[in-house]
Amino acid sequence: MIERVVLIGGGAVAESLGQRLADIGVLISVCCRDENRAAELSARWGVEYCNPTDVPQADLYIISVSDRAIEQVSRQLSVAPNSVVAHTAGSRAIEEITTEGAIRGVVYPLQTFSRGRNVDFREVPLMIEGEQRVDELMEFARRLSDNVVQSTFEMRRVLHLAGVFACNFVNRMYVAAQDIARIGGVDAKMLGPLILETARKAAEAESAELVQSGPAIRNDQETIDRHLTMLSEMAPYWTDVYELVTNKIRNGKL
Repeated sequence: MIERVVLIGGGAVAESLGQRLADIGVLISVCCRDENRAAELSARWGVEYCNPTDVPQADLYIISVSDRAIEQVSRQLSVAPNSVVAHTAGSRAIEEITTEGAIRGVVYPLQTFSRGRNVDFREVPLMIEGEQRVDELMEFARRLSDNVVQSTFEMRRVLHLAGVFACNFVNRMYVAAQDIARIGGVDAKMLGPLILETARKAAEAESAELVQSGPAIRNDQETIDRHLTMLSEMAPYWTDVYELVTNKIRNGKL
């Protein structure tokens, strides 16, 4: 049974995950390259902080660092044989973990995280992968979240890619909308209810395509032309985005 966890990392994912680990009483130590950040998080959670090259004995070590640093950080760890070392990346294989003598695993939270913003971890889908002790990892994950799935690398890769469209690209559209509103001298916060309802519809519909709205799906060329004229005057750097997405909506999957 996993009762003692060491968290390696101090970024946005680590912050949210560490808070949840502290809430259920299993976090014993946190370590990251920035000693000030480690001290800040350890004080917040009431645990010790350590160096990645000198970690305390634990049942599970979770590496929550940038994808490109997983291999290097895991190689630095010195753990007891058969301890579980897991990373939290969606698009990196379990083989990225190079800790000698460790059982490798993955605990991937499918969510967007930002420093200083609280996320209800019980609602976060957790994708679990492991070489051994998978049942134990699954049982542990169910203490963190109500939505736990035993995963493969291919499942994680696909959802990570889909998540870029569902989250990162969509957020860039919010940036565009706020920019256009600002240039036009109107309050971008007026878009808030529209953003929330659009997300709710897409999440609840059998297919987001069924709830597509706007001038492109109606083939309203007059409105489209008017928008393009406005953009050319207000924010011409968004014109190509408008045209590209309009054509994608019109042509479906083409």
